Amino acid sequence: PLLVIVGWVMFNKFEDSKVRDLGRAIVGLGIALLGLHLITVAAEPVRDAPLLPLILRVMSDAPVFGVIVGAALTVLSTSSLAVVLLVVSFMAHDMVPVDLGFALVLGANLGSAVMPILATSGEPPEARRVPVGNLVFRAIGVAIAVPLIVVVQPFVAMIEADPARQALNFHVAFNL
Repeated sequence: PLLVIVGWVMFNKFEDSKVRDLGRAIVGLGIALLGLHLITVAAEPVRDAPLLPLILRVMSDAPVFGVIVGAALTVLSTSSLAVVLLVVSFMAHDMVPVDLGFALVLGANLGSAVMPILATSGEPPEARRVPVGNLVFRAIGVAIAVPLIVVVQPFVAMIEADPARQALNFHVAFNL
């Protein structure tokens, strides 16, 4: 909350465009960190659900289910960041194994390409080319990455042992 307030003051009370832009960035960072905290708090009741371990076990055995669930959650929430933060929260509390977390992150990345498709559904073909290309590009990337999760995971673990950080590092590496 402090970052949001400081950024808001910088954006609204200063005339210099660089200070205003920095204020806007600080607000964004503050909202992202606040969102992570709120998702962690909101996910607490889910952690105690008796059905959750069974669902996670089924998804762990087939990473494609993790991708599908991650994509569906992203489309439903309209935010890949929210889904990635939820996955990170689950991984930080040892609820989701690393390989399933990576599959969920891949699904979040794939799902984020669906919203532009929906937003441009009534537009002429020229307006839909970039969103469709983005979806195809991400789908190809996910199709390549899913079988490589077991290969990549040990290398990601070498960078950082914490599973939550591994998910974030994997998310960044996939997007790069």
